[in-house]
Amino acid sequence: MDNKGFVFFDLMLTVSVIGILAAVAIPAYSDYMTKSQVAESSLLVVTVKKAIGDYYAYHGRFPANNQAAGVAEQIMGHYVSRVEVNNGVIEVSFGERSHAKIAGHTLRLQPVVKENAWVGIVNWSCSSTVEKKYLPKFCRK
Repeated sequence: MDNKGFVFFDLMLTVSVIGILAAVAIPAYSDYMTKSQVAESSLLVVTVKKAIGDYYAYHGRFPANNQAAGVAEQIMGHYVSRVEVNNGVIEVSFGERSHAKIAGHTLRLQPVVKENAWVGIVNWSCSSTVEKKYLPKFCRK
């Protein structure tokens, strides 16, 4: 007998391999998408961090709000609902469009000025309610 075609065992093996691949790929892709949505915050705060550093270099203190820092009152992205400056601290809030793992969470960037440093050198410390594995590299320390 010369059978040409798939038998039941061949089909079941193919379906199980595809199922195993999907079980590995879907969570990895979900994590990748969440990380990319958090990465949007990094793009939005680059100019805000620069503005706060410039403000500190000129005034010797941190700006009270977005307007004092010289940035837009409403800064938002597709996944970030707002970026707000409060006494030099940058607070990023993730909105409803973002993945359920980060929606409603915040990312805070606190300015840090070291003693005896040149005027205007501002470093940033990061704290967040977002799971550590989704944070940008500079926040995972």
